[in-house]
Amino acid sequence: MFSACHTQWRRTVAAGPSGAVVTFDGLDYPGVATVIRAHGHRGVKAAAVFNSVQIMEEAALEVLNKS
Repeated sequence: MFSACHTQWRRTVAAGPSGAVVTFDGLDYPGVATVIRAHGHRGVKAAAVFNSVQIMEEAALEVLNKS
């Protein structure tokens, strides 16, 4: 499910000394919820999937924003 949310990343772009600097802020949660529902998950299962996506998001942010 995490990879299905790849279009839901919120990013900030700022000018840096050597060009644009992209910072990943996190996933757009309403968008993630839509993706989860589109895959047929509802109720308790949807909540469990959402929780798993948040855990993966936390790990991904550390890697994506590594300088």
